[in-house]
Amino acid sequence: MKKKNNFEKKYPLFVKYFTDETIRKNMLENTDLLRKCENNFESIRVFIFELEKRFDSDTIKMILSETVLKYPDTILSSFITAYLNSDEATKSNSGVVSFYNKTMALGNEAIKYIEHNGIIANRKYKDLPKIVIDDIYNTIKTGEEKYKDCFLDDVYASLTYPEREFVVELIESNSFDLLDIVFVDFKGGLKILIAFLINAKIDKTILNHENLELLEEVNLRYLAYVLMLADGDELLNCVHKLLSQGRSQLICKLISENLIDNLSLSSIDDYIELTDQEIIDNMKKNITVALKKED
Repeated sequence: MKKKNNFEKKYPLFVKYFTDETIRKNMLENTDLLRKCENNFESIRVFIFELEKRFDSDTIKMILSETVLKYPDTILSSFITAYLNSDEATKSNSGVVSFYNKTMALGNEAIKYIEHNGIIANRKYKDLPKIVIDDIYNTIKTGEEKYKDCFLDDVYASLTYPEREFVVELIESNSFDLLDIVFVDFKGGLKILIAFLINAKIDKTILNHENLELLEEVNLRYLAYVLMLADGDELLNCVHKLLSQGRSQLICKLISENLIDNLSLSSIDDYIELTDQEIIDNMKKNITVALKKED
């Protein structure tokens, strides 16, 4: 009986695909590859079994070289899962690795989707972000989400991808109901409101129940309208900084003093060491100086 060589012992699944002695030597010296193949032996075995149903040896070698030899463990496991869950046409497509790689650039949610539903091995993979958002929406919605008398379900199909992403994030953060609370006086409909909020970059980081509790309804409403009308992102960035520093009460005081609009006129970093009252006094002083210069 022929005695197995070292490569046959270490890589029994690859014997007939990697025959070049130099390649074999490099694979034997690659301790990380050895570990990866040992840890994922069963899934690789099933993967190769499926490949052998559809491709010749050269094609299988190419696919193994692009996946098992190159991917780190988590991506290899993800690819094999996505491949095994693919339809027959996709499993028989020799370019399936390329389409998986393109999908990776679309983010983790797109990867999770194809792991469950199979790789999309045609140009439709570009639609994955929209497909994923729709899938998430249909999973998490209750059907009761509405703004005033308009149900979200009734307008969702007409929303753009960024608009769909926006409402999904609000639902995921349990913040969609705040639209009715904060924008009770808004004159436009749901689609118009969503467009306004996206343009002003007012998202779940502003519209959330924690901020509602900290700022109270009247202040959160006032702040949202001010941010919607603000020119540029400076004011929004300042508000984010204050919220991240736990200075919600300062925001409330600035609103009550009618100073919130002026928050972006000075560097917020200059205020870190000051008390709320010192900040308010400095802002009033700066406004007074500015008015005198104008005169």
